Amino acid sequence: MDDGLLDLTAISRVGLLNALPLLARLFGGTLTRSSAVLNLRASRFVIERPAPGLLHTDGELHSAPARVEFVIRPASLRLIAPIALKVR
Repeated sequence: MDDGLLDLTAISRVGLLNALPLLARLFGGTLTRSSAVLNLRASRFVIERPAPGLLHTDGELHSAPARVEFVIRPASLRLIAPIALKVR
C-alpha cells in the first residue's frame, strides 16, 4: 500500500467460453497465471483506447475518455481521526 506503485490488471475481452475458467481462477487465487490476464506495476500508467467507454477502478465502474492517466501522488492523502482520551 505504501510502495509508491500502482497495480494494473488488464483482462482481455471475456466471452462465454472463457468467463467460467477465469471466474474459477479468480476465486481460486490463480487469476494472475492466466494468459488472458496482464499484471503490471508502475508509478504511472496511461491507457489509450480507440473510443471513450467504461473503466473499472478499485471496485467502481466509471465512464471514461479514450485517454486516461493514473499517477501516484506521494503524501497526498490526509486523514483526520478522532483521538480517544482517557479521563481520570
